Amino acid sequence: TTYEAVLPNPVSTFAINSLQDATGGENSSAVLVDNEARFKMRSLLARFSDMSLLLMNKSAVVFPFWENRTRALEWRVFLLLICRIFASTVILVSVIFGLVSWMRNKGAGLWKMFKSKLRDKISRMLWERPVKKKVKIEDEEF
Repeated sequence: TTYEAVLPNPVSTFAINSLQDATGGENSSAVLVDNEARFKMRSLLARFSDMSLLLMNKSAVVFPFWENRTRALEWRVFLLLICRIFASTVILVSVIFGLVSWMRNKGAGLWKMFKSKLRDKISRMLWERPVKKKVKIEDEEF
């Protein structure tokens, strides 16, 4: 028997904890699935951190087809997340190595030039007083 419930969740894990208490606590044979944060990065990484639980189910519950399809989709999203993390890491490392090699070759001279110009501009702003121009206003008769 499968029951579905749509419950308000004003506080994180409030609805799943209420259902768990209603079904007999943690020792009951009921399998509860919380779909609120199912496809978020943190929950995917936490769920798939134990690789032995990925391919086998410890409970003898036969899930409906929509739950099985959702689990298959969850696995695909997890694989895409791993690909995204790998690609982001490769890009970040490439940018860091590119910046380091640029700084060794050409960037050091440009940085010194920029730093000296910036230092000169700041010292001029702090120590040189701007000259006020006197404006002569002529009286006009109306």
